[in-house]
Amino acid sequence: MMFYGSEDVTTVLAEISAHDPRPYAALAAFELIRPVPVVDLAAVASDPSLFDPNRRTMTGSVEFIRSFSEDLSRPVARDGQEHLTYVPTQVLTEYLRYLSPLSVDGITFRSAHNGGTNYVLFTGPEGCVDPGRETPQAILRLQQGTEHVVER
Repeated sequence: MMFYGSEDVTTVLAEISAHDPRPYAALAAFELIRPVPVVDLAAVASDPSLFDPNRRTMTGSVEFIRSFSEDLSRPVARDGQEHLTYVPTQVLTEYLRYLSPLSVDGITFRSAHNGGTNYVLFTGPEGCVDPGRETPQAILRLQQGTEHVVER
């Protein structure tokens, strides 16, 4: 399991609306309990200059990451084939979570629906706690009083 969230309510509603036809959405705000290192695909750097001898070898890698980030931020057609569209994202996520030499707890990326910032954190319900119920494995704490249902 993973935690999916967005930086702002507008992006949350755009994401939910793309996947759920109901006229309402349940929302809540969470805060980080500790620093959480993430791979930031929402802010991929520009290509290094080909004229910079110390960085020009990075051009291909940066272009791959930018292209992957753009693919990640494209809308997925609900045509029965969406499970295939998600495969590259799932492979990268599983690699970063379990096999990468990087020690990261998630990924940030741009919303396909409004360009806002989304977060995937590598934690399930055990990582999300109520105030005063923090545990060593928890990374997110519910901000009390932020839970509500909104019409879309």
